[in-house]
Amino acid sequence: MEKIIEMKKYGIVLTGREFGIDVMKTLSTDVSSQDEIVLDFKGVASLGSSFADEVVVPLANLKSGTIKIKNLSVSVKNCLIEVAKDNSIILKIEQK
Repeated sequence: MEKIIEMKKYGIVLTGREFGIDVMKTLSTDVSSQDEIVLDFKGVASLGSSFADEVVVPLANLKSGTIKIKNLSVSVKNCLIEVAKDNSIILKIEQK
């Protein structure tokens, strides 16, 4: 089953390791390895690498190192590309 996680519900600026840890605690009760996880960044203006390290990377690792993402601004996309490279995860970017 596809599970779309709307990241904007956590804010339009997603930064900070501690905030990322808190968000991941919330998400971990809501997703399982059986879900087809899609992170939707519609409305998110900025993403910090420390936040992504604590949320995107663990979710990708839950899915064998691959995560689907969509609705990226240029700055969010650039951050995610760097995080993916640093952590050896694969981003599957859904095009509009």
